[in-house]
Amino acid sequence: MMLYGYHFSTIENNWEDLTPLNEFLQTFADDDGDVSQRDKESLKEIIAKSDTALALAKEMGWDGSYTGCPYLFWLPSKNTQSFEYGFVFKQTS
Repeated sequence: MMLYGYHFSTIENNWEDLTPLNEFLQTFADDDGDVSQRDKESLKEIIAKSDTALALAKEMGWDGSYTGCPYLFWLPSKNTQSFEYGFVFKQTS
């Protein structure tokens, strides 16, 4: 998965429509431990990519702090006919 960084103005509304990363991960923890090895590896990859996304944001000049944890969003992939995920960080105002 390729990561891209974007600069855009403050987003103040509709954060409740996004899933915080910790809530997304918790849904797997709530499955009574019935998580396949493939899913475990995918979850590790998502966590690592969220760290990489934050480092990319800082590399692009973002020096703010953010509230909570990264939020996930999903976009369709034209290449794989599946969905790709991305991260957005809510900055402390």
